[in-house]
Amino acid sequence: MNDEIMQEVHAIKDALAKKYGHDLNALLVNLTENEAKLASAGFRIVPAPVSGVQLAGSALQRSRLVRR
Repeated sequence: MNDEIMQEVHAIKDALAKKYGHDLNALLVNLTENEAKLASAGFRIVPAPVSGVQLAGSALQRSRLVRR
């Protein structure tokens, strides 16, 4: 794969994996702590949709369908 963007995404993923010793639980703890800090600083944290039902008719769902 020669796509520069994908190479950068994979490099970031690899760096994060190395930083947390390939421990997903440690990464999740860090992400949760960072979200809490941002929320306490006044940023609104938008949760990811739980199911496809919540996506029905949304801009995200429409954009996902356009690409297929």
